Amino acid sequence: MKLGWTGIALVVFGACGAAGENTLPSRAPLPPIPLHGMWRVAPADAVASPPAAVPPDWAEFVTPGAHGDGSNTWFWFVRDVDLGTQATDRVVLLRLESACFLCEVWFNGRRCGEAIGGYAPLEMDLTSAATTGINRLMLRLGSWVTGATNRYPAPDSLSMSHANHRVGLWQRAEIVLKPPIYLDEGAVLPSVEHKRLRIEATVVNTLPTPQKGQVVAIMHEQVATSNAFALGEAVFALPPIGFETQAGGRQEVVLEADWPDARLWWPHDPHLYALRIELRPGAPDAADRSDTATLRFGFREVRARGADLLLNGQKLVMRGTSMTRYASLNLSKAEARANLQQNLAWSRGNAVRLHYDPMEQYVLDAADELGVLLLVQSPLLYTIYNERRRSFWDSAQDQWLRYVRHSRHHPSVIVWAVANEGTFNDYGISTPWAPSRRFLMEMAHKTRQVDPTRPVTSSHDFTLGGASDFFDAVHAWGFETDQAFPKSARQWQCFH
Repeated sequence: MKLGWTGIALVVFGACGAAGENTLPSRAPLPPIPLHGMWRVAPADAVASPPAAVPPDWAEFVTPGAHGDGSNTWFWFVRDVDLGTQATDRVVLLRLESACFLCEVWFNGRRCGEAIGGYAPLEMDLTSAATTGINRLMLRLGSWVTGATNRYPAPDSLSMSHANHRVGLWQRAEIVLKPPIYLDEGAVLPSVEHKRLRIEATVVNTLPTPQKGQVVAIMHEQVATSNAFALGEAVFALPPIGFETQAGGRQEVVLEADWPDARLWWPHDPHLYALRIELRPGAPDAADRSDTATLRFGFREVRARGADLLLNGQKLVMRGTSMTRYASLNLSKAEARANLQQNLAWSRGNAVRLHYDPMEQYVLDAADELGVLLLVQSPLLYTIYNERRRSFWDSAQDQWLRYVRHSRHHPSVIVWAVANEGTFNDYGISTPWAPSRRFLMEMAHKTRQVDPTRPVTSSHDFTLGGASDFFDAVHAWGFETDQAFPKSARQWQCFH
């Protein structure tokens, strides 16, 4: 399955700039600096510059969480971050797994860019604004209502900021300090059929000179922790591969090897591995300039073959119900685990549909550990039936693909759904002439490009003009009770 390294997002609308142009050796890899905790918050104007100093009457607010007062749609979030002496010769990256909804970033008074956050992760480069010691991070967050009616006509996950104009940070938030040559996005592609593992990685060189080195990948047993995981015993290593990047360039590298005795991930045996990938520069004067990335994955393979859905080559039937949380948030893996277990106890199934809500990584982490099978839907609903604006669809697609790229290492995710009833008219019928249909077809194809290892559908939109991997019918029309000639099939025949 393809994926991005834990904590890495791809789309940036602006940046403070690249790392400083120097060739001094960097120190050993550093742990990320967590940003959750106490922030100062206050209502904000949509266009005014941030204040030079934080007024004493600004309220205190603890993240993770969502904030709102029921009337204002823009808020300042500010806190100080101590980088010590660690920012020297480092690339300083801000990584937020959620920033609701619009996010503008200032670091030490310098504007570093803006992005549509919502449920999708984002990353911004703070390097040129960073300094040693105390640094001030300021975010201007705008709610979904502001975005939908003003600058960005794009959807948010409805459970996040739609209620009461809320904004906030409710998933992982951190600053990472990388050496000037570092690992960026990557992918893990296990093949159960061929008993083989393939890893793709990207090496980023921010220096003004070409750089050489080696990439090493080692598989470990994983040890689950409260909200993450730790590395256990090393069990498998891929042959290392060399790299050579141009000045200021990027290079893709591929490591692969047979792994015939890998333990598979199953719902009844949700075994997980931890991948540690290391970048080792080859220059004699840069022996300590290294980088590492870790992520957790399951060795498993999903595919649709004819009328069957297969997991590790065996026919799979997903049985379950929806989990719709509306205005609630999962602020920890323990909370997500409890919600999933409650849902499964009620349905007595093995699967959960994340109903028009691509939920937090905590939910996906918990499902990985529990062996829960997930169908993950984007937040697009029947309300987009008549949506024709290209700007809307570009923004919606951008958010969704960032989420897919960031979440594709989770073995619990079995099916991606680009919408829920996205072609339904006012009479509750999916129609081939829906204005939304061509955009959803495009979104399905691009989802498959980002993650070709999973089936893609649009829930209850039948075949979506051939873009869906399933005949996706809504059960309310009696598909499960009319055995002789399913009503859903007749409905599809009439309109498609």
